[in-house]
Amino acid sequence: MEAMALRYLNKNILHHINIIESIKRHQANIIRSDIHGGVLFDVPSETYMISCDSLEDYKRLLQDIEEIKECEVFQSWAKSYVQEKYHLIHRDTYYQAAILKEFPVTIPKPTLTIRCLNENDISLVKTFYPTNDYTYVIQRLKEGTLFGGFSNNKVIGFIGIHDEGSIGLLVVIEKYKRQGYGLALLYFIIHHFIKNNRIPYSQISHTNQASRFLHQKSRDGDFNRCD
Repeated sequence: MEAMALRYLNKNILHHINIIESIKRHQANIIRSDIHGGVLFDVPSETYMISCDSLEDYKRLLQDIEEIKECEVFQSWAKSYVQEKYHLIHRDTYYQAAILKEFPVTIPKPTLTIRCLNENDISLVKTFYPTNDYTYVIQRLKEGTLFGGFSNNKVIGFIGIHDEGSIGLLVVIEKYKRQGYGLALLYFIIHHFIKNNRIPYSQISHTNQASRFLHQKSRDGDFNRCD
């Protein structure tokens, strides 16, 4: 079933990059799959990922699935059907961005000391990382997927990897913004992915203009909307 799922998903790699990477990392359960679509469940994020060629394919592949609490629908024209079927609230619209070609190895200035954070850094994160969900951020820290950028022993910002495998958690402390640190952090995590034989990819909210601009500066390539 995995080969069949990848056959469909690889028809548009950028659009499906998060599902493809989830399968490659053996963290996706393939629920339904054929040449016209697939329904997968990403275990770490507890999210269904659904992509099909037509609305009829959506109805066919979802007919035996009685409950879905969290899902990502990859065709905008199918969103209302899935939301109504499973009584889901609206989710934001995202763009996929991925490095699918050779990437420059030189990390731009300014130079940062960037390291993986650990449990000794929890108080630092709670002091400087702006969020309403410290439970999730600390979970990423404990999983070894949250990194801190430092200059002269002062924390400048953070970047990490979300539970489903995308680049995210990027924060630059206010007084250090617009000095190139965000791009330096992004380049670091891109090379972290490449070093570990993974495709770097992000999911960027269509309302997050700053993130979209930053990814364009990093030569991430074309954006593909994923609803």
